[in-house]
Amino acid sequence: MLDYTEIQQQIYSLKLSNEQAYCQIQAFFTYFSLIEFTQLRSLTLIEIKENDIERLSSILPLLSQLTCLRLMPSLTVLDTLHHKLPKCKPNILLTSSMSSILTSQEIIPLTKLSIRGLQFESESSIDISQLHGRINYLKYLNVSDCMVNADNLMDAIGHMINLRSLIVSVYYNSDIIDAFRWKHLIISSLPHLTVFRFRFGTLDRNEIIRKYENFQTDFWIKEHQWYTECLLGEQILSQIFTIPYLNDTRPMCLKYVRHFYTRIDHSKTFDNVTDLYLTSEELMALNGFYFPNIRSLIIHSLPVFANESNEERFIRSLKRIMNLSNVKHFEIPLCSQTTGSTILLMILKEAPNLSSLNIFNCSIDILRNNKEICQYTNKMIKKLQFCVYSQTNPCQKPNDVSSIHKVFSNVEQMTFHKTQSDSSLFLLNNLPKL
Repeated sequence: MLDYTEIQQQIYSLKLSNEQAYCQIQAFFTYFSLIEFTQLRSLTLIEIKENDIERLSSILPLLSQLTCLRLMPSLTVLDTLHHKLPKCKPNILLTSSMSSILTSQEIIPLTKLSIRGLQFESESSIDISQLHGRINYLKYLNVSDCMVNADNLMDAIGHMINLRSLIVSVYYNSDIIDAFRWKHLIISSLPHLTVFRFRFGTLDRNEIIRKYENFQTDFWIKEHQWYTECLLGEQILSQIFTIPYLNDTRPMCLKYVRHFYTRIDHSKTFDNVTDLYLTSEELMALNGFYFPNIRSLIIHSLPVFANESNEERFIRSLKRIMNLSNVKHFEIPLCSQTTGSTILLMILKEAPNLSSLNIFNCSIDILRNNKEICQYTNKMIKKLQFCVYSQTNPCQKPNDVSSIHKVFSNVEQMTFHKTQSDSSLFLLNNLPKL
């Protein structure tokens, strides 16, 4: 049997998060030092606290094998850590701050950079003339789920002369939906670019349709095979994107109409989508969508039908748009007296690889009272996220966990928000695999 030291030497990647578990990073640092992980190549820190910064700052320069550092904290935390990066020399940095990286006086030459969740319009603090020499080593750039100024973003990209792969996902900005400007930028400044994937969005669906035409020229279609499609919505964000559709950290919803030219094969447009959110009404009326690789499924409400034929029709509609065999996680809708337990049972039967559930406390009784459902959940579910619905009296006992072990006896991993100490003890005593 391996001892702790041998185990630590075999760990190449660590992900620590305070997002759902308070002070988890601090607790980890209490028992372990990152220096002990001599082969550590990738480190991800999510929602790191200020009191962990000093310790991390002293350790980063000593991580000689580190090549990928992901930081998802506040901008002040990033500013504190940036001057420590040159010594550990990661060539991949994923963060939510663009300006502090690009203007840092000591930042090392990065080859890969991912920026997610940039939500301010102006990057006026960036002096473009200072960027040359710092970002021209970049070969890969991913700017995702951002709301940024189009001029400044494109000016910065124009200095990345060695860029091979560019991924841009920007919302609520019609200026960036400009095929002619992107073509000029690529021809004049990005001679090595071979991969360009984007997703742009605006509330004006007519503008999306109009600008879509400009992406149908030979430069896009014949020279680079960068094919595009539109998702058009009413009073929601309409999108234009390169196919296949970029996967997202948020579940995709289906309140859209697809718009594309049939001369191009669009059958694999949504092959990369792994998370899907839909309502029963959308599902029954849906046409033209297929998601072969859905891993996580959220259905807002499970209907109750008057007869079995309508229930079977619902399941057929679900199978028509996705391969249920690939679904591993399912969120049971918020409990109500009309929650469709029969539909849930049919989904469990059609999704043999389902092993993870997100469930509200007041749905437990609905499951417990159906013996056949319990047979499936006891056998299949290994990971459970248990949520307490806290509005006025939605259930009689919001913190009652006494039935969980009867429905999910084989759970190995569980997240329980707002739990009490006696509830935790009960779960540990009654869920032997937890």
